[in-house]
Amino acid sequence: MTEELVAVLSVKKAFEFKDLHQAVFANLVARKAAGNNEDLARLRIYEKLQQLVTQGAVNKTMVKEIKKYRGTASLASVLAAAL
Repeated sequence: MTEELVAVLSVKKAFEFKDLHQAVFANLVARKAAGNNEDLARLRIYEKLQQLVTQGAVNKTMVKEIKKYRGTASLASVLAAAL
C-alpha cells in the first residue's frame, strides 16, 4: 500500500484525495494486491497518507476548502525506511 502511494505521489503533481485514491487503488488492482473491499482500501490509503503528511513526506494544501496532496523530496527516503 505504501509503495503504491509513494509511486503515485512521486509524480510532480498535486492530487485531491479522490483522484489519489483512484490511482492507488487502480495500481493495487493491476498488481492483484487489492481485495474486493474498496472502502477498506480507501480507509487504509487515507491512514497511510496522513502518516506521510505527519512525517513531512507529503505536503497538504487547502485551497477553497479543497485539500490537495503533493509528495516532497523526502518521500523516497520514507519508502526506504518503510521497507
